[in-house]
Amino acid sequence: MLFKRMMAKSGAERLEMGLNMFSAARELVWSGIPADLDDETRKKMFFKRFYGEDLPEDFFEKTR
Repeated sequence: MLFKRMMAKSGAERLEMGLNMFSAARELVWSGIPADLDDETRKKMFFKRFYGEDLPEDFFEKTR
């Protein structure tokens, strides 16, 4: 029944729902990371919690 109701929605509605869920998940992860840490450490923690793997060590070197 749930699948049938989801498929009755337009593609745009399903996309919007997915984007909203992704955004909510990101907010939940960020809320669990201490705000008193430096940005680089917070970003590394976020990546690990959200994607389940470590951020590449040279990531911040490439973006500077």
